[in-house]
Amino acid sequence: MSSLVRTVMQWGKPPSPKAQMDVCEACGVRPKFNENGYTHPYCGRTCAASSTAASVKKKKGLGLLGCSLPGCQSTAGPQFGGYCSDAHAKQAVRRNFSQGCIQCGIRPRISGAQCIECQRTGSPSPSGKTSTVVREINANGASFKSVVSNVVDSWKPDEPDACDAPTVHRVFEVVLPRKAQAKFNSLRKRTPSMLDISTFHSSQCVCDLGTKSPLSLCDFPSCGICCAVNSGFASFAFGNPHNTGSLGDGIYSYTNSFRADKHATSCTSSPYRVMILCNAIVSKRGVGPFISQSVRSVSDKSCSTYFSVN
Repeated sequence: MSSLVRTVMQWGKPPSPKAQMDVCEACGVRPKFNENGYTHPYCGRTCAASSTAASVKKKKGLGLLGCSLPGCQSTAGPQFGGYCSDAHAKQAVRRNFSQGCIQCGIRPRISGAQCIECQRTGSPSPSGKTSTVVREINANGASFKSVVSNVVDSWKPDEPDACDAPTVHRVFEVVLPRKAQAKFNSLRKRTPSMLDISTFHSSQCVCDLGTKSPLSLCDFPSCGICCAVNSGFASFAFGNPHNTGSLGDGIYSYTNSFRADKHATSCTSSPYRVMILCNAIVSKRGVGPFISQSVRSVSDKSCSTYFSVN
């Protein structure tokens, strides 16, 4: 009997109003996207991007630039890389609206692969020092193909039984701290009559660079490759400030990839050899007693820098 009463009472209730769906603020059709309990103002990235673009266009007409985080109507500040605050810049990376800086991974990339903060000061490594970052280049991309072409085209053996150019398996881009980049660019501007050429530097690699994840440079004092990359060629294996060779003390690099490959050695289980492809600023005419063998570059260091042109 009680069951029947409850049923009758249910029949007697007025129909409850149907819950209204919380729809996307852009299209007004699809429901808003819910992510781990947080409801976004839009149904997806397409509507978020279109709404943001419309907001930015409107504010540009007023001479203002809107925050790039979808749903935010505040004015962006240049110090936050297109966002209204540091919090929204970080939030955009966490929600995958923006690609994170390869150095800190916290703030959005602004120019190249780094955020504004890392470009300005560099991101500290666990040891507290400003870090150099390496990232792998897509094997199907134009940059990878350009490096391969550079290695193969400059491979000019000077020995009768020399092998053909090696196969390039992986290419890594080196992102130096902003101060190191600024120093090189400053030198380039101060010496407009100099040549900017591509050269190859090789040394002993004692780590498994490029064979393990996560990709990183080692801290071994005996690793000539990682020491050179970490310091921006300011120091080499065991802290030496230069290389020592037949032309004297300096930094030895070669336009001929074959000659650089002779110095590429590995003392690990890795089957690969490592060469560094780098830009060098050199004089258009050789100087000193090595004019037929090398040209001397401009350098801010106390030691000379030599580049073989044979």
